Amino acid sequence: MGVTKTVIGYIAGLLGNRIDTENHGARVLFVFALSLLHSGLYWVLVGRLMAQPVGWDWLHEVLRAGINAIVGVLLFAVLDLTQGEAS
Repeated sequence: MGVTKTVIGYIAGLLGNRIDTENHGARVLFVFALSLLHSGLYWVLVGRLMAQPVGWDWLHEVLRAGINAIVGVLLFAVLDLTQGEAS
């Protein structure tokens, strides 16, 4: 749902300026928390406001957030390397 992605993008942009995102540990926590927040917002909007059936499994959501955090940090590292070479 686009609304949840927009809210998460806004929060990421807002907090990205205030948090040291150069630290890989901070990046992992940041991406993990935003991924869980995205899942929660999606569940609230679709499941509660639109009254459509949405499954929720805490273990699945935590695992998905962890995988997103690991992949996100790896992609950030690769993009940081390519940005350093272009300068």
